[in-house]
Amino acid sequence: MPPALPGESAYQRDYRVGTALKQITDDHPGMTLLVNHHDRKAAADDFVDTVSGTHGLAGAADTVIVLTRSRNETSGLLKVTGRDVPEGEYALMLADGYAWDLDGDDLAEAASRAREARSSAGISDRSAEIIAYVAANPPHVRAAEVEEKFGQDARRYLKRLADSGRLLRLSWGIYTSVPSVPSSHSQVSEGELGDSEETLDFDPDDPGR
Repeated sequence: MPPALPGESAYQRDYRVGTALKQITDDHPGMTLLVNHHDRKAAADDFVDTVSGTHGLAGAADTVIVLTRSRNETSGLLKVTGRDVPEGEYALMLADGYAWDLDGDDLAEAASRAREARSSAGISDRSAEIIAYVAANPPHVRAAEVEEKFGQDARRYLKRLADSGRLLRLSWGIYTSVPSVPSSHSQVSEGELGDSEETLDFDPDDPGR
């Protein structure tokens, strides 16, 4: 990253660099430029805030894609946001130790598995099993069913999962899966996110950003 110019703030410097990268695509219609960049190695409520530096670099890009995984894990999450792309979060698997692939047959299945992974992050195996059971039995399950399958303490697990927002309590004793679980530090497993990277996509059809 070049030094800031005299009187230039860090944000202005980052935006200048992003704009220069953007100009490359503007000069070559039809081109897409993918830039690999670092993150701050810290959790954030909004994953765009994990991009290293100020918001200037991410603000100059049309699309921001963040790849996260816990250290020593072969599973990861790909988080996408941008001006002309649908926001999404997709589960990935590290194939053969060097190539990432979707964890599922298509984007819809990978998105479903990403929701399951976020719901079960940082919780016990029994809680994760109950979340998976509820997800596998739409549109909802009764507490008695879960208790029959997982034992007498299942109702306590259900209440705890509903109170934490990992399951949705429709009415007394009836639970269902939540569409997604907001990202926050409390919902990241105890092992902080380890290796990760971002992809910044500069679109030649939007020369102003």
